[in-house]
Amino acid sequence: LMKDLDGLLTTNFKSDIFQIDDGFQEYVGDWFRLNKKKFPNGLKPIIDKVKANGMMPGIWLAPFIVEKDSYIMKEHPEWILKKGAKNWSGIYSLNFELEEVKQYIRDTLNFYKDMGFEFFKLDFLYGVAVEPLNGKSRAKIMYEAMDFLREELKDKLILGCGVPMGASFGKVDYCRIGCDVSLKFDDVWFMRLCHRERISTKNAIKNTIARAHLDGRAFGIDPDVFILRKNVMTDNQRMQLFETNKKYGSILFCSDNMGEYGEEERKLVESLNDL
Repeated sequence: LMKDLDGLLTTNFKSDIFQIDDGFQEYVGDWFRLNKKKFPNGLKPIIDKVKANGMMPGIWLAPFIVEKDSYIMKEHPEWILKKGAKNWSGIYSLNFELEEVKQYIRDTLNFYKDMGFEFFKLDFLYGVAVEPLNGKSRAKIMYEAMDFLREELKDKLILGCGVPMGASFGKVDYCRIGCDVSLKFDDVWFMRLCHRERISTKNAIKNTIARAHLDGRAFGIDPDVFILRKNVMTDNQRMQLFETNKKYGSILFCSDNMGEYGEEERKLVESLNDL
């Protein structure tokens, strides 16, 4: 992360946000247990350096789910809804109808707010509404959960991800409106057998164009990252992704180390300053 941040600072790209994505925690759901091997000094050195360079620090969280191997799963089985998915070691949804669960999520958000984060990418939000409970439909639970997040993060920026879009209207600042991009244009074929919603740059581009009308009306649209580094995509495919995101995206993220860019890639990313 420090290397990526240093790489960003070698360009003339005027970035507003530097966001830490998944991987800083021991397990998904264990938000108070940072991975000490990867982050022996915690997250503060990164936060401090981001702020010192005039950017907003961001963090990825999945507040409504826990990983099968997590501490929370073992210590609080009464919080868990027995509905799983295949990500990581397997994921399960938290029962948002329990006050203890709401308080745990509230404490989590406050923990990261107090640490200095101002931008929150909240992922796998659909996990809150895997089944109807207490006479409430899945839709009602989803809407109540989004109201809860907005209230708890009232003065922070929210990027909603993995969430039914209707429940996000007016509740998040930005929303992912399609699938994750992949280093391969349409990813490997067998992923279609593992996940209903698979990663695919080709599908992400289609999603961005098809849902561009939501931008500035329901929320700012997030088309997922652009990738300019040389990889298994062709130059034409990389440019399709970049130009689509540039034209339609309200928030433009990149997952490259820009310090490794050549002159061509630097000119492209610096062209975003004119938007």
